[in-house]
Amino acid sequence: MGNAIAGRKRTARVMTVDGATYKYRPPAVAGAALRDHPGYQLLESEEVRRLGMRARPLDADAP
Repeated sequence: MGNAIAGRKRTARVMTVDGATYKYRPPAVAGAALRDHPGYQLLESEEVRRLGMRARPLDADAP
């Protein structure tokens, strides 16, 4: 048996309402995604699952 090291690149994925997906490499801040799409807000996916419409948007300087 041999040893294997598997690394998975971490990316942050942003999905828009129309289904388009954008990927950002860490370290990324919310402002990087918001700069390209003014008028939108970013939400944490786990918080949206738990709270639904009551989820709070991320700050522009949030990691």
